[in-house]
Amino acid sequence: MLAYQPVCEIKSVTQLTVSTKQHCKAFAKTGRSAHIPIPPPIRGHRVTLMILKIKKNSGSAVIEFIIAGIVFCLILAGAFQMMLLYEGHVRLQQAAFEAARHGIVNNGTAAAIKKGFIQNSLDLYIHGTKPEDILKAYKLSQKAVNYPLTEGGAGVVVTRLNPTPEAFEDFAIEKNNKKFIPNAWLHMKPDELGENSQLSIQDANILKIKIKYGFPLEVPVIDKIIGAILTAVNPANQHYYKSTPVRIPLSVTAVMHMQSDVYE
Repeated sequence: MLAYQPVCEIKSVTQLTVSTKQHCKAFAKTGRSAHIPIPPPIRGHRVTLMILKIKKNSGSAVIEFIIAGIVFCLILAGAFQMMLLYEGHVRLQQAAFEAARHGIVNNGTAAAIKKGFIQNSLDLYIHGTKPEDILKAYKLSQKAVNYPLTEGGAGVVVTRLNPTPEAFEDFAIEKNNKKFIPNAWLHMKPDELGENSQLSIQDANILKIKIKYGFPLEVPVIDKIIGAILTAVNPANQHYYKSTPVRIPLSVTAVMHMQSDVYE
């Protein structure tokens, strides 16, 4: 191997211009310097470059791991919240069914339906089996039904879908200053359709209710994310999404046959 005595200038990263005694003669004749490629790095240099590359990649891997971990935790928390929401919907449906049962024997009034809902929605609030736990759950249920969202209520709305106002126009009678649809001897009465309601008196004695309830979200961070998304998608219910805690309005219905006269 030739021993080069560099009197050189660096023209690029990959090339080195070297002038030696032999090349000086060529330079004198041609006026050009010789271009000699840089020899490959020795093993120690290779190890150093590999270490630097590994360090660079490991930094990127840590960032990617953190991002993936955050996304995974959000997905897991969201799934847990959806499970709680589904469980709450099942309990709410049962409470609505019991509220309808209470309504059919108490003239189908809104007050009777609300009372039945309060008494049968304790599962949404109870966290124990002691008498004081039951009493606390009952008070929370009362507050949820009777107070607005701004005062800690659940935004409960009870609607009687049937009988309709038109059914009262067709079949209601008045007694003691009360207007009601009679429930007695329905099997003996004709099943002709009313002019306004297009229902028979038998159909007018079917109670159908709808209960809207703001179910609270309990998982931190996820509640704010879901609330922000739903506010943009459905601004009509934003008062539920912007409440504290964030609530999701759930609607359930129940249908039962009346066992008493239906008051207007």
